[in-house]
Amino acid sequence: MADLGTVAWPPEPTRTERLVLREPEARDRAAFIDLLASPEVGAYLGGARPRDELEREMPEVPGRHPGHFVVDLDGAMIGQVQLKRATDRGAGRAELGYLFLPRAWGFGYAAEACAAALGWLEDALPGEPVVLKTQTANARSMRLAAKLGFTEVERFEAYGAEQWCGRLSAVTPSGRARARIRPANPVRPGVPAAHHDLALDAGPGQDTAIVAPRRAPGRAEKLARGGAKFLAGVSGRAGASALRCGGHRPAA
Repeated sequence: MADLGTVAWPPEPTRTERLVLREPEARDRAAFIDLLASPEVGAYLGGARPRDELEREMPEVPGRHPGHFVVDLDGAMIGQVQLKRATDRGAGRAELGYLFLPRAWGFGYAAEACAAALGWLEDALPGEPVVLKTQTANARSMRLAAKLGFTEVERFEAYGAEQWCGRLSAVTPSGRARARIRPANPVRPGVPAAHHDLALDAGPGQDTAIVAPRRAPGRAEKLARGGAKFLAGVSGRAGASALRCGGHRPAA
């Protein structure tokens, strides 16, 4: 995969309910080595890399390039999420990749982190097409792809196994259109973007919420706290983006 291209990097850390997505730091080096040396992590990736090789070759600060996030839980790295340019199938599109330490499996962290990374991408490159590839034998990854809203484009053979390529759908798995973020009113020249009202359209036939961060910050906070009711069936990618654009995040 190749870099995304011209995006503002590094961004401010992205916070979710439980996690922080941030740029890699020197303190993450040991966790990167553990991740790539893990037989469980490498099971569908051609196997683990030798630890002594990783110790020699891993840079002091690994993975410093646009779209590469460390997933941090309580101050420690538990995995990584990457968004880069696909160079084979889906070439030219953004490609989502992720790896998590086995101790972090089974808690929903991957879905939470990937949704946040996709939200960042929507802000950085609005409307950017996204693909995801995984082995069909990797049941966890296949379930995550469906949960995030990826739909199958093709299956193909590579590395001696059947691979799956999906594209982020314009429709959620429940069949509803994805939410869309737009200015609620004509953009006013000279007014900072964070002061513009934003509209969150939940899809055709659904309500529209207005987030007015400057004049009515409580409105955004109310939307954040009551988001489950309003955003039922709507992509977390768009909902999270709307709250970030408005300068508010859901309360923990």
